[in-house]
Amino acid sequence: MLSISRAVTRLTIAIAILSSIHMGCEAAKAKEAGPAATPYPGGKWKPPSPVYGVSVTKSVLVTMRDGVRIPVDIYVPADKANGKPAKGRFPVILTRFWYQKMEEEGTPLSDIDPAFFVERGYIFISADVRGTGRTTDPGTYLGERDALDGVDLVNWSTTLPAAKGAVGFVGCSAMGQNQLSTAAFLGPKSPVKAMIPACVPADQYRDTYTENGVWRPTWPGLFMSAPAIFGSGMISELSKTYVESMRGGEAAFDGDWWSQRNFVMQAGRIVETGAAILIWNGWQDVGFGGLELYAALQNAASRSAVTAPLWPGSAVSGRYQLLLGDWGHGEGLDQGVMLQWFETWLKGAETGLSRSTKTPIHAQDRVTKDWLNLATYPMVDRYTGLYLGAGTLSPKPQPMGRDKLRWDFPGEDSALEFSSQPFFRAMRLAGPIAVRLNAASSNTDTQFRFQLFDDAPDGSTALISHGMILGSMHELNEKNVWRDKKGNPVRPQSLLRHETPLEPGATVRYEILLEPTLWTIRPNHQLRLEISSRPGHRDCPMFPMIGGRRDTGCILRRNVRERLDGGRYTITYGGERASMLNLPLVSADEFRPVRSGTPPTAKNVLPLDWGL
Repeated sequence: MLSISRAVTRLTIAIAILSSIHMGCEAAKAKEAGPAATPYPGGKWKPPSPVYGVSVTKSVLVTMRDGVRIPVDIYVPADKANGKPAKGRFPVILTRFWYQKMEEEGTPLSDIDPAFFVERGYIFISADVRGTGRTTDPGTYLGERDALDGVDLVNWSTTLPAAKGAVGFVGCSAMGQNQLSTAAFLGPKSPVKAMIPACVPADQYRDTYTENGVWRPTWPGLFMSAPAIFGSGMISELSKTYVESMRGGEAAFDGDWWSQRNFVMQAGRIVETGAAILIWNGWQDVGFGGLELYAALQNAASRSAVTAPLWPGSAVSGRYQLLLGDWGHGEGLDQGVMLQWFETWLKGAETGLSRSTKTPIHAQDRVTKDWLNLATYPMVDRYTGLYLGAGTLSPKPQPMGRDKLRWDFPGEDSALEFSSQPFFRAMRLAGPIAVRLNAASSNTDTQFRFQLFDDAPDGSTALISHGMILGSMHELNEKNVWRDKKGNPVRPQSLLRHETPLEPGATVRYEILLEPTLWTIRPNHQLRLEISSRPGHRDCPMFPMIGGRRDTGCILRRNVRERLDGGRYTITYGGERASMLNLPLVSADEFRPVRSGTPPTAKNVLPLDWGL
């Protein structure tokens, strides 16, 4: 709640104190483990003791449908006494290793140790991806050819003498994404029964390599690092695509090449496999935390449009779950919980993980670090609009007014700030954030950069969320725009299929997505929205790869820069459909924290109660 009249201030503070005491008691109770609880989700399971040795056969060549042979390493359970393959049949875990082979699997680009799974009764297969590692044939970056290789490897793995027939996928980053691309080609009744795609985007163009068509450093970073990380076989396709994107060709826009790497649009085919999918992502990573992918899978499972909002009250399935912590790319992974997922869905064991949980999202608040169980995305259906005024964010539309902004590095006349009143009690942002901005430009394009900050009374500040847009690519894909009951944007989506230069001096209405979050606003803190036109020098890394949250907009095509140079913008407040910030703002006690802790196999605090 925002600041109101002095007449109710004392009552509001009293309520806040009581609410804080209640929340503290509930959180303490939630985090207490019962005397018999194990430090794993559900509280009644722990990893079985390692009963097998490991027998390894390296560089086995497996023939794909087009005759190309792919090197794989096979790890099978062995009799500890004599080292020979153990008797029995075992599920298979498959990872398709994208990077140059290391001395040992799992270091440093994968947190997966094959022995951990093999010693507990699994066959583990690590296969090179065509165009990487030990292969010499040209590869495709997550294209159809790569996906079909994955299908061939799945089918081959089930023919191994000790294979039981059930297959699981595991891997982070590219090894997470190729699980999804392969699953889209597996078809119904696939032997793949469980997947753990970690560190993955939903739509590479929109949430990994651009923000509304503005290139992130991840895109040139991928191109620059490909020879060292992937190997020479990926260079041909990536070079051609990167050059085309920088020249304004088809790859500069959300066209055919990128659509093949859009897992939201493939969600229906992925769900057809019947595999149980645990998305494992981080708030500090690219990819909107996996929330868009989660919603698409749940929608596909209920035969709804995959791009539709999954509003509270929508049907959800425990077959598709999301673990979302406050960490970055490749962080927060735990083999123990991964094993628990495979024990549940590959072996049919009762591990304490509910197959029918009503809250399949397990997400961490970025401020309190509490873990919360949620069901849907958007997470709430009540949105609060704060309207832009003369340096203010207010609950009501403000009188008509204007501000000026120029296209330049942040500084005088090149950045505007709008602040709310202090919050008297703890509140929480839960989900996607949207901005509506009415603005005109002196030239034929604009570039707007939005940063939402949490300002504390002691002067410290923290970045909550971020978004960016080019005026020439602002046209909405209206059928995929999510709106609240008042018609205000909740999760805007631009079309991004082409550029359309603006008419100088004409006011344009922009609707922009700011990345989703779970963020507690503490009492007496304020929200501050900063609007600028481009990042500063310090925000642009010289050698980009993953990049930071504040670095988009450093890379511009020549024709775009020419349209932007010298631009002066006029921001308009008030009037019909006024400029605003639309927030998923709820009381901080709307969602209760669940039991959490650090499993012995983990490095991070994880949720230990995944709901019923």
